[in-house]
Amino acid sequence: MRMSKQIALILVGLMCTSILFAAEKMTSSVDFYKGNMTEAKQKALEEGKLFFVDFYANWCAPCKWMDETTFADGAVAEMLNNNYVSLKVDIDDFEGFELKQQYKVKYLPTILIFNAEGELIDRLEETMSPRKLSGILTNHHKKNRSVPKVKPVNSSPSKKVEESEVPVLPQDDFVMPDKDSYRIQVGMYSDFKNTFKYVNELKEQFAEPIIVLNDYQDGKIVYRIMMGEFKTKNEAVSFVHILKKDFGISAIVK
Repeated sequence: MRMSKQIALILVGLMCTSILFAAEKMTSSVDFYKGNMTEAKQKALEEGKLFFVDFYANWCAPCKWMDETTFADGAVAEMLNNNYVSLKVDIDDFEGFELKQQYKVKYLPTILIFNAEGELIDRLEETMSPRKLSGILTNHHKKNRSVPKVKPVNSSPSKKVEESEVPVLPQDDFVMPDKDSYRIQVGMYSDFKNTFKYVNELKEQFAEPIIVLNDYQDGKIVYRIMMGEFKTKNEAVSFVHILKKDFGISAIVK
């Protein structure tokens, strides 16, 4: 009888250990590059990987949420670690502030994705769930695969680059895409919880995509609720009129 109890306890212990091990395997973390923008960009070129830049600030609540959920997701971490060179940029740092100005970062979090040659291929200005970000990362990986630029053994840094190689673009040569869509602002809150409460209410009424953007106003952080993704400004203005007339919601085009 005593032996049966001991065996049972051992089995329970093994089951608990397996559960804990499985839980650890389900979550991971992104291996963000420890260096500056230029070094990370060079690494992406040499390895033929996409370049992922996350602009954040320590006071940004949505940024912290993404750190704790999205960037801790196993699928997201695996995709970034295997196929991207990932870099975090704190806009309150000296270099981060300059990059913020250079790439016209107005909201947090803002994510920029470049191909291996340094061309900007996507700009994400929203708080993103693991599932949504994973889908975007996978899509870009499939469409923008590149061949690693392997350095010859004992090559000198001053060696002339072969014409067939694609040079690393200096930061000033990154191309910002033209505005190809419009959103409308349907609300603005100073409290994060009330923001997402209203977002959930809107999602129950409308099928249009809804995102939350960080911004500053009078020196304080505010959360702007944006709806839709319209191809023309006229389409956005028409939807603003519908919201006002049929739902009593005031909105402005952004």
